Amino acid sequence: DYETQLFTQNIINIICKANDYDKKINFAIVLDDNPNAYIDHNNKLFISTGLLKYAPSYEAVVGVLAHEIGHLDNYHISKRIKSIKNLQNLNQFASLSVIAGSLIANNNDFLIQSLVTNQMGIHNYYQSFSRDQEREADYYAIYTLDKLKLSNVPLIRFLNLLEKKSKQKGITDEYHKFSSHPIYDERYKIIDQITKKEEILFDTKINNKFNYIKAKLFGFTSLEFNQIEEYLDGDYLNYAQSIIFSRKGELKKSLQLLNRLL
Repeated sequence: DYETQLFTQNIINIICKANDYDKKINFAIVLDDNPNAYIDHNNKLFISTGLLKYAPSYEAVVGVLAHEIGHLDNYHISKRIKSIKNLQNLNQFASLSVIAGSLIANNNDFLIQSLVTNQMGIHNYYQSFSRDQEREADYYAIYTLDKLKLSNVPLIRFLNLLEKKSKQKGITDEYHKFSSHPIYDERYKIIDQITKKEEILFDTKINNKFNYIKAKLFGFTSLEFNQIEEYLDGDYLNYAQSIIFSRKGELKKSLQLLNRLL
């Protein structure tokens, strides 16, 4: 959607300007209801429509995208690729050493146990390396909000939503201990560490554009009105409902809502 792409590019420009990051960022918006954003191995930023649908305001989008741009600004992708290559070489060398030692000792049980221990050690090392990167990106995001004098409350609300969704899927805090991302409690503490002392600046025009884009996305990806009332109200809710009515073939109701908006 062209309007959504322009909005996203504007948010990216705001983040880059605040951090003096002058490299071009290639991005794509993916039709996926799961709220997500990530950088691939080619340094391309992918943003799901779910992120734009469920973020409470444009400030939360700034926070999430700043986290991903933090990975780029800190060269995390190239570091991670190099780390993986080093670990692969280390893994091959260690495995050969274990096999050789086992053959000398003629002990198959020792071979199996040692290989498992070796794999776990490499996994723990890589997870620690990745979590440090995610933590650094979290700090980057909060400092970006601070530079722009934006509230971090919408980002906290969005993290609350992600935490709720993850628990609904059966993902517990114990699981997050083995994830590359810090657990939610730690992420909240990172946000709390950076307190605002200056007045909050809020761009109403940007947020209005964001809410209409959110309404459009809900309108084109939902068919049940009760699914959108939790996230939209007022004109934005009417806009989404007009799209849904149109998709259902109820054009008169759709036009009536559009006329009210006009």
